[in-house]
Amino acid sequence: AFALALVLGALAVPAHAEDIDIYAEPNSTNDVPNVLFVLDSSANWSSNIPAANCYFKDNGVVTTNGPKASNPGQEQGKKMAIEKCALYNLVDALPVDPAQDADHNALFNVGFMLLNESPNNGAYPRKAFTALTSNNKAALKTLISSLTIGGDKGSNADFARSLYEAYLYFKGMTPYQGALAPKRDTAAFSGSRYNSPAGASCARNYVILIANGSPESSENNDALAKLTTVGGSISQISYPTSIVSNTDQNNWSDEWARFIRGVDVSGREGMQGIVTHGIAVTGASSDGNYPNFIQAIANQGGGSFHSASD
Repeated sequence: AFALALVLGALAVPAHAEDIDIYAEPNSTNDVPNVLFVLDSSANWSSNIPAANCYFKDNGVVTTNGPKASNPGQEQGKKMAIEKCALYNLVDALPVDPAQDADHNALFNVGFMLLNESPNNGAYPRKAFTALTSNNKAALKTLISSLTIGGDKGSNADFARSLYEAYLYFKGMTPYQGALAPKRDTAAFSGSRYNSPAGASCARNYVILIANGSPESSENNDALAKLTTVGGSISQISYPTSIVSNTDQNNWSDEWARFIRGVDVSGREGMQGIVTHGIAVTGASSDGNYPNFIQAIANQGGGSFHSASD
């Protein structure tokens, strides 16, 4: 999981020479960046890849604990394992403000969305936006390590619907299907609406989509209808079929990324949109050219793209 951890770290730590930098000097102590990880928990996360076993780090030290290594429910040697290790170790390593105490030293707000489990679709907030303080890191790492390959598998790889749900969350609007999941974090909601961290903030807002394969074509009509309803452009983006397959090209995830990049999710002055970064986890024999579409999503979302296989 070393390469994937480096990719995630590059997106979430200072890189002052790059405009894609997630970490920047906040406008106030309440305006730390909001980073929402959208994890492709569809069946694709069970894909076998030629990766060595990975392990979790606590306080930067490699432990003997890691994703499940044997059946039933084996995770090591599959895409899910390197994702769990990378996310766990990223949370462990992300910086905090040394001038503040352990309850108030967050430099990021971090949330996690997983794909809804059958019979629901789209995504749901598995962990509400949480200030990444020293004292909150343990709970976030426990959440990541406790995910299981079968017990948390989503029904479909609905990336466009997931970006729609992320938009509703950042905007503080009524959930689409995010409130239907039994495993949802109720702290993500306030009454019948999402409890947005962005509504009264000038903070930067980010989605990091971690994909394991192509999106599901069955979401296309609904994703288009939702994009039309919110007033987004339905001018479909085209690519050479040698680069992006027809099936991926008919999906609306890239148009959704384009829309949320240009929409204001804050009531404060200026424009606070949502930048979408894309990570394609590779190494499976069935991958094909799906990473090219994840790159297209990131391009339209104003973010960066990376692929990782270990």
